[in-house]
Amino acid sequence: MNRKKKIIIAIASIGIISSIIVGKNIISERIKEKRILEQEENNINLEKNIMPELCNLYENPSDISFVDSKDMQYKLSDLKDNIVIIMFWNNADGTTNYKLDDIRKFEDVLSKYDDVKFILVDRTDEEILRESNIAFSLAFDKVSNAYYKFQIDTIPSTLIINKDGTLIKHIKGIINDNNELEALIGYGRDGGYKATENFVRNKLTNASGGIKTTLLNDNQDNIKETILSESQGIMLEYAELTNDAELFKTTLDYINKYMKNDELVSWRVQDNNASRVNAAIDDLRIYGALKEGFDKFGKNNKELRKYRKAIYKYNVEEGNLVDSYDFEYNQKAERLTLCYADFEVLKELSESDRRFKKVYKNSFDIVKNGYISDEFPLYYSWYNYKTKKYEKDDLNTAEAMVTLLHLAEKGELKQSTISWLKNAIKKDGILGKYTVDGNVVNGYEYESTAVYSIVALIGNELNDRELIDLAVNKMEKMRINNVASEFNGAFGNPDGSGIYSFDQCMALLTYGSLEKRAEN
Repeated sequence: MNRKKKIIIAIASIGIISSIIVGKNIISERIKEKRILEQEENNINLEKNIMPELCNLYENPSDISFVDSKDMQYKLSDLKDNIVIIMFWNNADGTTNYKLDDIRKFEDVLSKYDDVKFILVDRTDEEILRESNIAFSLAFDKVSNAYYKFQIDTIPSTLIINKDGTLIKHIKGIINDNNELEALIGYGRDGGYKATENFVRNKLTNASGGIKTTLLNDNQDNIKETILSESQGIMLEYAELTNDAELFKTTLDYINKYMKNDELVSWRVQDNNASRVNAAIDDLRIYGALKEGFDKFGKNNKELRKYRKAIYKYNVEEGNLVDSYDFEYNQKAERLTLCYADFEVLKELSESDRRFKKVYKNSFDIVKNGYISDEFPLYYSWYNYKTKKYEKDDLNTAEAMVTLLHLAEKGELKQSTISWLKNAIKKDGILGKYTVDGNVVNGYEYESTAVYSIVALIGNELNDRELIDLAVNKMEKMRINNVASEFNGAFGNPDGSGIYSFDQCMALLTYGSLEKRAEN
């Protein structure tokens, strides 16, 4: 990136007409204007939680314009090669002066950056702002051009546009303090992934390159350090996606050294002791990442052939994919958890080994026929090969979303399912576990970063901008934006609790995929 180029922060402050304007004519005009604005606002669908076609996340809203303090119009496209942070502001509660004082505090951060410009934009309260002696440039959205085009449904709201002119973040709420402002400037400069990646590398990754499932502190000495093949596989995918050869090598080295004592990858390592059971979903994920990574960073066809044969030998029975193999007891599982059926990787395997063609077809048929109902348009958790029936266990939502992602990648996701996802997010959110009747299981009334990350990937696969926005906005609410915190960039609670590797890794994969989308 060109470090010499300016970062421009545009803050759009939206409020109702001030009652402090004196003079009969002025008051009369203000009353008329207020009525017009109120009428316009009543016409806005405030329940709508999306942006219009040209203003979606990871799209370019370059046509949106403002008017500066000299009544000269300019577009966001005129601010190319700058980071733009737009905050829509509400002055209706009578605390305008207090809020302006809060904005003045941003000078402490902005003064540290010679490439940062702060622009305050307002819709109606020109007089207040012109008399406020704000040390920043002023601009106005008199005809609500930006307000309506961005379809803002919550005040205040903050938008971040990167140097490429891509809208990458939508925050429903104010910038609370300077630490958050600095974090957001970093977000705009480096992309969403950078702070999260730094956290994973510096806080969750051990000296050998294994990603710990959670943070350990002095009060958790009795908890063993645990590394899952799930996290290692996702990071391998992320490294390939972002062209990070070093991360790819480090992650693979850990897998080969600590997780592959048998022919397949152990699903878990605890205190350097590897389980002798694999998880087919992770071996398929790792194989797919290796195939793409070796093509990009250097081929190793011999290793791929060996791995391919092992997957067939241990995770296939009579042409059917099975969940796992227990090397200690030499036993295959008698079930298929539907989310384990990674169709894209199975197709890749079938192109190199014809035996996988049947596995691919059988796996797809099992998943497709596992559709629960139009009333609850998700899929059963797993299929029992012994009874030849779908088991009606409660659905772990993260697993259920992975099943939907695999179907979306194949172009087989039902419209009823897509509608359910959108409606669930808009209502109460997608919660932790459901019965097959579609009811939330008691004790699982919570939301997950990883779930929304997967849903965003589904939206990306479908090119569904509304679904991307809904999912990413939910996901981002759980992100810690605070440069003073050791947890900056992580998804969890500000005190460091509730931070898990699956959430972080899935978020990284989502960032990488969406930002690649914006580049193409």
